[in-house]
Parts: sequence; C-alpha cells; structure tokens
Amino acid sequence: MVGLVGEYRFARPTFYCATCHACQAPLDGVLGLGDCQLSPGLAEVVCEQAQKDSFAGASRSVLGSVGVAVPEETVRRTAAAVGGLIEQDQADRTAWQVADADVPACLLVELDGVQHAPARRLPRDEGGPSGRP
Repeated sequence: MVGLVGEYRFARPTFYCATCHACQAPLDGVLGLGDCQLSPGLAEVVCEQAQKDSFAGASRSVLGSVGVAVPEETVRRTAAAVGGLIEQDQADRTAWQVADADVPACLLVELDGVQHAPARRLPRDEGGPSGRP
C-alpha cells in the first residue's frame, strides 16, 4: 500500500472461500481500501492532479508536492477507476430530480463583495460616440 507518507505494509485477517475461491479482507472495506495500491488520501491527490494535467504530469506533481512516487500507469488506472465510478453514479438522472414541492416559487440571488467600476465614456474628440443614430 502506498499512502501520503510513502509505502507501508500491514497485516489484516483475510478469509478464503473454498466454494467461490475468493479472498475477503473485511477490514479493507472499513478502511476504504479498494483493489488499487493507493490509500484513499493519496488516490484523491492523484485524481486531482490527473484532472489538471497529463498522467505523466500528475505523477511528477504528486512527487513534487507530496514526495511520493506514483508511476504514470498507476495514475492512469486510478483516474480511470474513479472516472468509472463517477459515470456510474451520474448515469441515473432520476436521482437528480427535485420534487416539485421542493422547488421554490421565487429564487432570490444576492451578490456581495463585487465591485465593478462604471465604464468610462470617451469624449467625441477622442474617438467616442459620434452622436449619430
């Protein structure tokens, strides 16, 4: 496992099913560990960098900012896996719908802290409006 502090190893109980031949490690689910070799925290940093740059650039950025070497192929696999989860999550558009009763009749929007200087009008002799219709 590779995390924000580098590579580490830990032992945990694993269970083997003789019927389906699958190996289970219940603690992995509790810790949020998937099939990848990155910790959830490092995977988040890798995905943030991968969306801003190429996979090679993301690998260099993670090494420079966190100090952990993540191979370019691992960046690609991690970004692809998370992208697949996002696609799957967003595929069901019915989950996005808001009930009509929850939609307000009027939506008020207030802007605060934005200053905009009025446009300066040029006099006619400086190339401003000619006054013609």
